[in-house]
Amino acid sequence: MRTGNWVGSIAAALLGAAAAWAAEPTAGEVLRESGIDGGLAVHVGCSDGSPAAALAGTGKFLVHGLVPSDRLRRSVALPTSARGLVAVDAWAGGTLPYASDLVNLIVTSGEWQVPSEEVLRVLAPNGVALEQRGGKWVKTVKPWPQGADDWTHWCYGPEGNAVSHDKLVKPCTSLKWIVSQLLYDVRVAGGRLFSPLEMTKDQRRRREPAELRCRDAFNGLLRWSAPTGRPHHPWPAEFVATRDLVFHFPDVGTGFAAATDARTGKTARTFDQGLKRSREQKTSDSNAILMACGGTLVQAHENRVVALDIATGARRWEFTAQKGIGNACAAADGSRVYVQETENHVRNYARWCKHNTAAITCIADGKQLWRNEALAGEEASDLVLSGDALVVFDPVTNLGDDGDHELWVLNPADGAVRWHSPKKKAVYNVMLNSPVVRGTQILIWGPFNNLLTYDYATGEEFWWPLPYNQRCVRLSATDDWLIYGLTTWVDRDLNVTQFAYGRSDCSFPAFPAQGHVYFGSNVTCTCINPVRGLLAVSPEPPRPEVSDDRRLDARGAEAPPTELPRPRGNGEGTRGAEAPPTGNSLATREWQPNPFVFYFHEDRTPPVEAGGVTLVADVHRHRLVARKGGRPLWSFAAPARIRVAPTIADGRVYVGCTDGRVYCLDLATGAERWRFLAAPAERLIVMDGQLESTWPVYGVAVHEGRVWAAAGRHAELDGGIRVWALDAASGRPLFRTTLGATPLKVAKGERVRNAPQFVREAANHLPLNGGMRVAEGKPCLVSRILVKEGSRPTTTGYNRLAKDGGGPSEQLIPIDPAWDGKAVDCYPLLALPPKKR
Repeated sequence: MRTGNWVGSIAAALLGAAAAWAAEPTAGEVLRESGIDGGLAVHVGCSDGSPAAALAGTGKFLVHGLVPSDRLRRSVALPTSARGLVAVDAWAGGTLPYASDLVNLIVTSGEWQVPSEEVLRVLAPNGVALEQRGGKWVKTVKPWPQGADDWTHWCYGPEGNAVSHDKLVKPCTSLKWIVSQLLYDVRVAGGRLFSPLEMTKDQRRRREPAELRCRDAFNGLLRWSAPTGRPHHPWPAEFVATRDLVFHFPDVGTGFAAATDARTGKTARTFDQGLKRSREQKTSDSNAILMACGGTLVQAHENRVVALDIATGARRWEFTAQKGIGNACAAADGSRVYVQETENHVRNYARWCKHNTAAITCIADGKQLWRNEALAGEEASDLVLSGDALVVFDPVTNLGDDGDHELWVLNPADGAVRWHSPKKKAVYNVMLNSPVVRGTQILIWGPFNNLLTYDYATGEEFWWPLPYNQRCVRLSATDDWLIYGLTTWVDRDLNVTQFAYGRSDCSFPAFPAQGHVYFGSNVTCTCINPVRGLLAVSPEPPRPEVSDDRRLDARGAEAPPTELPRPRGNGEGTRGAEAPPTGNSLATREWQPNPFVFYFHEDRTPPVEAGGVTLVADVHRHRLVARKGGRPLWSFAAPARIRVAPTIADGRVYVGCTDGRVYCLDLATGAERWRFLAAPAERLIVMDGQLESTWPVYGVAVHEGRVWAAAGRHAELDGGIRVWALDAASGRPLFRTTLGATPLKVAKGERVRNAPQFVREAANHLPLNGGMRVAEGKPCLVSRILVKEGSRPTTTGYNRLAKDGGGPSEQLIPIDPAWDGKAVDCYPLLALPPKKR
């Protein structure tokens, strides 16, 4: 887990001559020479699509082909089964259209040469480039970055201190990838991200095997999905992931802990000399806890602690505590294990971690080193080991729990209490939880929105109230930054920068690792309007904007062929949809995002009709199909998803595409008249198993001879949402503005009450791009609001199904002509006047 253990010894890219291939390598040759077995592959100079389709046919690759603009128009034929898994787009050379550290494999063939600095920029660490040079193929491997760190346990490591040593993480506002599924808990190790897929109540009732999913940590693509069971959702301490193995108590099988191979998803070992986990944990005295400490796996359950050899599964020692075990932490090498013995049954969920304390006990080599009963009768949650301090925290952990909280610092060597804080009264709806220790400073949040710090040597306290709603999620940190609340960043001097673009689900932290911050799916919070789903954000700086003279391509294209694939039966032919892709591709599993966390989840757009022509987009195949009289008329293949039905006006079809462009087609023939890049720049990321622009375009509107389009996702991410008005006939830009949001900055100790960002309603309604619409004679941005009515999943709010009156609501933001050429801060625009106090 420590960075020094896995930083490659190479200081520069590795170069070596590979086999002399033909101009177009086969998929087998690419796989053999690269050693890459899945992920995102890019083929620069893709001429006929065969190698790309063959790679996609393995079921393990998403493939993107780049060809010159003048060769793109219908020149690369793709088989039906490859559509969606393979996309082809134009490239003019120079900068590659990808986010940094995104691509696993780059193959360059033909006359194209990619600058080496660009190759290394877009390759993910350990990614491979195969380039054709002088008739030979040369292999380049991107080294692992210095300063990158993993996140292997619930609170970073076995010590229970949620402080990563990653040197690359800093305040992030750039999206890297999104998965629109219920995935709350995250572990990151060795370039892989592991998360259990949340199950429905019906699936749990039927006791179906759950899935543990492994993704590429740099692009989010699914690498394997194993029906090995998963950690029981409220008990995240059961789940540990290292570079080689994932340790967990499966929901199926014998009840013993298992080790899953991190690369393949196959069960490598069952620890049958360890402890069995009770299936009915809410009737048990304790959680089931796993900690990986070097070569030792430490298990704690009920009143027993066992240490196992990871390599062999053999038991090294066992200890039986006097009471049930509520929580535990351990030294990184496993030399000492600290447990909280508890008198009562588990209170609340383990992620809230609140138990009545009987004693704090230290175990070494299976023997009790000391047992401290000074905390007997006190409730406590986290045990945090940091240096020469063992921190025990009594939180206020649930809605309506108006109790006190208290903090103890013990000497790890002998258990003596160094000091404890005075009891501090909490107020309603405040969860005081998860202290972190950075240097000699203990940081905690609350009561209400206060940030508290203690010097762990002296107990000296400092606190002050922060802006609105920093509660509900656990703290996490790096050596330089504290992350919590509404995506709030606190530097080492306790200066605060507050955003509201994302957060994990209740009581889960942000997970900083490997230069990124990962947020689990947040489906219950109504306090902010963020991008939903499992997110990865990075501190990648903004890409230079494309100049206006490169945005519009008005050369047009020939009409597409009229021979279309036969529609599937059962009446679906009237919708113009093709059969779904065959096979069991990993990528296609991501094409049905959960409607709870994504607001355009349909696989086909609703039909639109004009002049007897009906248009339907097959979303994940990137195809817009036109039919007339029930028969195929033409189809248009886009480079990315078409999420929203096109708009028809004056014999033209206007299509918003998630590649960041607007396309204008002829209604009668499907011929492309023009395309316009509405995104500020060309930067592709991964969204639900496919490439999309950082700034997608959804629905477009036509009003008074102008096409209105919005490119972007959220006002606080990647520079905001760019709104354009284009001449409907020519595509020439006539208007532009950017809807963004200025983060709130608060200096240490500064009291903030009336800033627009402090007002709840503003954060609740930050624009989340839902396309453009004309309302009351004005072009409006459709902002999707995912906080409708409440915060309890499946009972109120956006979590309800549409048929039950739920789903996302909308807010229309009229575009002011005075905004032309300007950036608009949405916080003052949306904030209501502050309440009188």
